[in-house]
Amino acid sequence: MILVSGTGRSGTSLWMQLLKAAGVTVVGEAFPRDWEQRLGQANPYGFYESTLIHGINFTTNPDPRTKAKLEPDAPVAVKVFSWGIRRTERAYLDKVLVSVRHWRGFCESFARLDLLDRGPAAPPVPDPALFWFREHIALARDAHNRGYSVRFVPFEPLRSHPESALPTVLEWLGLDADIAGTAWLVRRCEAVQEVPGTARERALDQLYAALSEGNLPTARTLDHLEAAWTAAANDPPSATAG
Repeated sequence: MILVSGTGRSGTSLWMQLLKAAGVTVVGEAFPRDWEQRLGQANPYGFYESTLIHGINFTTNPDPRTKAKLEPDAPVAVKVFSWGIRRTERAYLDKVLVSVRHWRGFCESFARLDLLDRGPAAPPVPDPALFWFREHIALARDAHNRGYSVRFVPFEPLRSHPESALPTVLEWLGLDADIAGTAWLVRRCEAVQEVPGTARERALDQLYAALSEGNLPTARTLDHLEAAWTAAANDPPSATAG
């Protein structure tokens, strides 16, 4: 089972689209409820979300409405947001692909769409940059504590150079997909502008750089990043942080 995760507004929908194009069975509808009318312009290829986005556990599986049950060895891809991964039973955590969008891009996207339809189970987000930092740290800590396989995939290189970014990730997932058949989904985007920032913004940049390497950061790295964030706690964010 492949779990596609991230903070929301991070590229999780794109990964669900890519895996579907690669021949993987995906769980969830492209446009639940009235999303196509309200949000289709922002994401014309679909979201592929289900009742499992907030975690696969006894409250969501079997489905309370349909009674359908997803088994841990099911050959499917399921979108589960970062906070949902921490609520997911260990048996379902086979491979967790985490799409990591640069925090500036996340905050800008958050401001544009205000994370519409995140659902009542999603945590409140009074400060998008703080939310981005805490969610990635918490997910990395959870992977260390429970020992599951996780790969962090930076969103921007995927969008700009899918032909080089896709093969290694698909190989890690055990997929032998036609890259030409999936890369068409990836729209090009501008690189995130690197600008000098506050101590808080430098801590955010350091975490993004660590996650962009792909592998799970070491516990020592996480300790260092959290210490840097704590030291910058009284440093106010700039306007670019949301």
